[in-house]
Amino acid sequence: MGGNIDALVATSVATQAPTVGAPTIDQVHVLAAAGLATQEPVVEALTIEQIHALLASGAIADAPLVDSPAIGQAHILTPTGIATQELVT
Repeated sequence: MGGNIDALVATSVATQAPTVGAPTIDQVHVLAAAGLATQEPVVEALTIEQIHALLASGAIADAPLVDSPAIGQAHILTPTGIATQELVT
């Protein structure tokens, strides 16, 4: 996660929306609205609700954000084609 934190600090996002650990849905929404979710991975573990929010916003259609998904998350990501772009094991 160090690279993600470094990138967020460099863009001052860390002072606007903390993203250390698992972000809240509100934090994910802030990043998606700012367009940052499509530029830089910001989470290592998403909840199913966060994945649904990102799919609904279109934020993860172009940029997978999951580094270590759970089995259930992998099942959600696989039909979207994201699993073919990003390692999900």
